[in-house]
Amino acid sequence: MLAIDTSGSITQRELNQFQAELNDILYSYPATVHVVYCDSDISETRTVTPDHYPVDLKFVGCGGTDLCPPFDWAVKNVPEAGCIIYLTDLKGDSPETDPGIPTLWVSTTRDRDLPERYQPRFGKIALLE
Repeated sequence: MLAIDTSGSITQRELNQFQAELNDILYSYPATVHVVYCDSDISETRTVTPDHYPVDLKFVGCGGTDLCPPFDWAVKNVPEAGCIIYLTDLKGDSPETDPGIPTLWVSTTRDRDLPERYQPRFGKIALLE
């Protein structure tokens, strides 16, 4: 599953980076990807496969930031997900408890630039430059 942060703090440049990451996944792996757009709530979901390559992402939502809803959605809708990749600037609250699905936070913000309150409590963080 791929969660896309579409909150108001995400720029067009960042959304373009997120789109490139999704298209790299579709190009490189024969995978079905559940895409979840979220700002403070889930704005839209869609399922894409390599047959949809290339995929265009769009801004939906553009409000505040709550990084929790995609995890609830994943547990309810795709509990067999191999992982959750969350493309975000990490400038919002993340879940307190691990949902039991391996998580990779792909962030446009460096760890050292994140206030302690925005540090995720589980998963690994990778920097998207």
